[in-house]
Amino acid sequence: MTDPQHPAPRASDQPLLARAWRRAAIAATRFRFTRRKLDLRLTTERLALALEGARTGLWDWHVDANALTWSGQVEVLFGMAPGSFAGTFEAYLAMVHPDDRGMLQEAIQAALAHPSEPYRVEHRIVRPDGTNRWVEGRGHVYCGAHGRPERMAGSITDVTDRRETEQALRQSEERFRLLADATAEGIAITDEGIIVHANQQLLDMLGLTAPDVIGHRAAPSVTGGSVEDINAQPGATSTAAYEVVVRRTDGSSIPVAVRARYTQLGAKRFRIAVVRDLTETRRAQDDRVALERQVQHSQKLESLGVLAGGIAHDFNNLLVAILGNIELALGDAPWQSPLTAYLREAETAARRVAALTAKLLAYSGRGRFEVRPLDINALIEEMSSTLRASIRPSIRFDAILAPDLPPVEGDPSQIQQLVMSLIVNAAEAIGDNAGRITLTTEAHDLTTEELRKGYVPDVESAGRFALLTVIDTGAGMEPAVQERLFEPFFTTKFAGRGLGMSAVLGILRAHKGTIFVDSQPGHGTTVTAVLPAGSAAGRADVDRRVVGAAAADPVHAASQTVLVVDDEDAVRSICCQMLERLGYGVASVSSGHEAIELLQQPDTDVGCVLLDLTMPGMDGAETAAEIQALHPDLPIVIVSGFSESEVVERLGARRVTAVVQKPYRIATLRNILSPLLPPLNSEAPPPAGV
Repeated sequence: MTDPQHPAPRASDQPLLARAWRRAAIAATRFRFTRRKLDLRLTTERLALALEGARTGLWDWHVDANALTWSGQVEVLFGMAPGSFAGTFEAYLAMVHPDDRGMLQEAIQAALAHPSEPYRVEHRIVRPDGTNRWVEGRGHVYCGAHGRPERMAGSITDVTDRRETEQALRQSEERFRLLADATAEGIAITDEGIIVHANQQLLDMLGLTAPDVIGHRAAPSVTGGSVEDINAQPGATSTAAYEVVVRRTDGSSIPVAVRARYTQLGAKRFRIAVVRDLTETRRAQDDRVALERQVQHSQKLESLGVLAGGIAHDFNNLLVAILGNIELALGDAPWQSPLTAYLREAETAARRVAALTAKLLAYSGRGRFEVRPLDINALIEEMSSTLRASIRPSIRFDAILAPDLPPVEGDPSQIQQLVMSLIVNAAEAIGDNAGRITLTTEAHDLTTEELRKGYVPDVESAGRFALLTVIDTGAGMEPAVQERLFEPFFTTKFAGRGLGMSAVLGILRAHKGTIFVDSQPGHGTTVTAVLPAGSAAGRADVDRRVVGAAAADPVHAASQTVLVVDDEDAVRSICCQMLERLGYGVASVSSGHEAIELLQQPDTDVGCVLLDLTMPGMDGAETAAEIQALHPDLPIVIVSGFSESEVVERLGARRVTAVVQKPYRIATLRNILSPLLPPLNSEAPPPAGV
């Protein structure tokens, strides 16, 4: 049935419709083709932009024809003018850096020999302007029907920036490694507990190698430190510091100080720990504490020495009066009088006090010395019978003497006292038990650092030394006892002893030596006395100037009057009585100023001055200088409670006729004065006991 509104087409209209449909189909086809061309052009433009942005070009090489084509971007990368490329493999190879050409040819030959494997190589090119660039070539090999390689195609990318970045990174890492290895501390960097870097100092500290550490979890063997410190988790900006003890691979342990903190690098959080070996620091601290203790001990002994010297000086002044009065009393007492026995006992006791005073002076380093070259071995051999007699029969005594022992400059009596004190002290340490004492001598070169470890740390210089060592098998000493070993009157024995070792120290100090003590409870004691070989320094040279000073040529004085200058009334009085007993005229004053005033008078009648060294105001040295300025030829005899060497040291460059040490006897004054001036009364009775 026909729709009146849409009638069927008539036969005459059908060709017209067909043509319209064909035109519409052609138009649609043209539209689709145009759109596809547009899409392809856009895609090509986008690809070109992408390749340009990636600094990448495309290439295609027909192997048999040796025809190489590439995109315009390759020409840009190579810095070439458009269309200037010759299009052959040789032309491309000519632009490769000469050092990389062999490597590139080997890579291409390998790719052609194994077509299934991808081709990838990096090399340098030389642009026409002479600059070098790094490029990366990638591609595939395409084979023909017979499996022979026919073409290679791929891309080439400028990777200069990446290579320079990698080079800078490598240089930065190398600088970091050199810096880390140049530090004195160990450095460890961990990532979630895994060690990613450890410098050489840390490896040496722990006795490990890099493969033992890198890539492993940080778990050192810790034997010290608190758990809270060890497990502390420092924040991003905080630092944890603690000290622990780590065990090395050889089994030894070392104390270390650790400072650790976390550092954010990009998305990762690393823990950086700086480890410092405290072994030397602890040793230095221990050495410093020991040195401070030694200095304090030395200062204490020095203070005690000054005190002992002062006490000895005062004792000697008192002994002059005591012994002088005893001598005068003995001279006046009848021979058969019972008073004579009492006076002799008093004199003996006073002489013992004088011996004690001599020990105090030895401890203070101001004892009386007569210095000469001394063979210690010969001295010990001479003393051998005395040494054996001083110890109990239950104690075995051995002497091992080095044949090449160098001589020392010393006072024989002082060195004998030193040896005897060491042997007696060792015997007392053994007590009533059976034991052994070994005395050895040997020569050694000692450094200043070694000498400072002794009880006299101010030994002047290193060099060759003679060592005298006494080893006993006694009970040994506690550290507290060792610290007080050289104090005057300190003893672990009965009361009234204790000056032996203190005198030993004073003798060694005066001879510029030192002493070492090694003792442990239950393991005996080793004491080593050290004396400088060859010529002794300092005080010994001073002492040599004193020896024989009293044996000066006689002086034909115009007067036989002796001027006594002393601030102690008792000493001045007894000295005047002794001189009068010897037959001399006597004048006396109590100070140096009074002596100068007396000697400045024109009618002064003085043939010799007996001058005390230690006086308030103007002392003996200053007074002697003034007297020598007034009367250069007037004999001056210095009298002092100190030793001759101490006197000469205080006098400095000033020279005097003689030195008399307190306490002195009448005979001593006679022996000193008789070569200088004859007595007024030659018929004076001789001194008592002479």
